[in-house]
Formats: sequence, structure tokens, C-alpha cells
Amino acid sequence: MKRIMYISTTTRKLTDQEIDEIGRRSTVNNARVNVTGVLLSAHEFFFQILEGEEADVDRVLERIRRDPRHKDVLILKAEQGVSDRLFSKWSMKTIRLDGSNHMILQAIRIMLENITESHRIIERYTQPAVLQFLTDGVNPLNVPVRKTEQIILFGDIVAFSYLSGLFPV
Repeated sequence: MKRIMYISTTTRKLTDQEIDEIGRRSTVNNARVNVTGVLLSAHEFFFQILEGEEADVDRVLERIRRDPRHKDVLILKAEQGVSDRLFSKWSMKTIRLDGSNHMILQAIRIMLENITESHRIIERYTQPAVLQFLTDGVNPLNVPVRKTEQIILFGDIVAFSYLSGLFPV
């Protein structure tokens, strides 16, 4: 089995009824393919854990990526070869963290916002290949180092300094 955890941002402010409807539809659709998990909603963020057979989880994730209510789907962790489900009885329970005054729920909401912000910073300053590993849920530290031969071409333009001085910056 496979388990993934992701964060996404909503494309617009969703009403409580819309979030409840997402939860109801997720429960029905994902139960059909035996994918379980949990969905946390906090302001403009979704945090979700999906678990089930690899192909089924991948199809559900692809459906989420195409959903116009989600943007910036960011895989936090992907686990292959999972033997036990964490959410077998939940089958896509939806928890809204908005408007709750309970301290633990507020802390979780803040944590999700901070994780998302941290990953956005990493996205901005990380090499695209490493970023792709992160997006795919692969730990870049576990990827074997690969040696390749490269050819580097260096060119020099005669009188470049003189020519560049003739044109304004």
C-alpha cells in the first residue's frame, strides 16, 4: 500500500457547506476504490492523508490536482510498502479547523500554515531537480548520486568590453 500526505491551497474562500460537501463526496468516491484517510481544512489550506493501493492513491491524487478548488498541491511525504492503515475506520473524515477556539486545533492550523510557507521558500531557492523529488514525495537524500560526463563550451567575444561600452545599460 501507499500513504501520501499533501498540502494544497484553495483557489477561493470555501463556505462551510462546500467543505462539508467535499468531505461527503470524498467519502463516497474514495470508499469505492478503498482509499482511506483524513482531510483537514484550515482557512485557505487543505492538509490530507490518503492511503490505499498505490494505483488507487495515485488516481485520487491526480483527481485532486485537476480539481479547480485546489492549487499548489505540495506532497509532503510519500510512503511506499505501507502494511497498516492509520485511518481504516475514518474513510475520509473531514475536519474543519476554521473558527475553532480549541487551542490544539489552532496550533494545528498554525503549524499547517508554517509548513506550507516553509515549503514555498524551499521551492523558491531549490534546484528544479531536487524540487521535483520533493514534489513527488521522494526524499532527495535517498536518491543515489549519479556521475555524468559533461562538456562545457566557453566562448569569448573579441572586444566585448569596448562594444558593451557603446550601448547604454
